[in-house]
Amino acid sequence: MAREIAALVAKGHRPPQLTVVLVGDDPASRSYIKGKQRACARIGADAAEHLLPASTSEKELLDLIGRLNRDDAVDGILVQLPLPKHISPEAM
Repeated sequence: MAREIAALVAKGHRPPQLTVVLVGDDPASRSYIKGKQRACARIGADAAEHLLPASTSEKELLDLIGRLNRDDAVDGILVQLPLPKHISPEAM
């Protein structure tokens, strides 16, 4: 993938971006996200994160995902599990 991304960038395209969304502050999830960010850096992709408080409502999370889906700079969205009990993973 690093070669493919380098070729895209050499042609004037931007690198792909993975955006990770974390609701709450689960230490294992934070570690997993850091690993994804390091993997993106290794292949030349951009990584962004949205760290939301555990009190975030399902509607607020879905609204953020909707905005990210409409953002041309975002190529992939990862909603990190587990989610707080008041948010249904099936709704994502």
